Amino acid sequence: KSPIYLSPLNTVGAIPGVTGVINGHKVRVVLDTGCSALLISAKCANRCGLKAKWQEDHPIFIGANGKYLKYRGTVKCNLKLEGYELELRMLVFDKLAADILHGSSFLQKHKAIIDFINERLSFAREVDNLHRIEIGFSSQPKYRITSAECITLLPQTCHFVRVILPTALQQSEIEFCAAIDSIALPEYVMAIHWKN
Repeated sequence: KSPIYLSPLNTVGAIPGVTGVINGHKVRVVLDTGCSALLISAKCANRCGLKAKWQEDHPIFIGANGKYLKYRGTVKCNLKLEGYELELRMLVFDKLAADILHGSSFLQKHKAIIDFINERLSFAREVDNLHRIEIGFSSQPKYRITSAECITLLPQTCHFVRVILPTALQQSEIEFCAAIDSIALPEYVMAIHWKN
């Protein structure tokens, strides 16, 4: 068997990911188009109470550092993504850079769309592609902040808004949204992204 190489990007966190749940435990799922299989770290499998079964005909994987990854077995489990449950079969390996790597096999089977601009993953729940699931990337924490003041921005106008953030949120991304009690028509909807 020829070894399957894992992308070096796994080690630097440049690949987008989403948050999932296995047996009540939160897991970080990295979307890795450079990997051809579904992988789970042995540490994550143990934390989630999954028992690995050994298979003789398993593929050989080489990590970003050029070393062979130690195969620990295969697990079947249910992964919840945004409330939807997927039954998956994953290979268990030591020393993965993430809890789970969703490789190209999963992404192709579920006709996945990775939207880097809007930081979202969309995929078909069933093979027919009629019901799609959308999940936001989990790479940056999101904070819901309610301002002390409210302003009205008319459509097709330009306004400058000064935002002063607490020190703890200085590196956060800010998005301005319509107030909950306002009526938002499509022409009034606007989103502003700001980074320090």
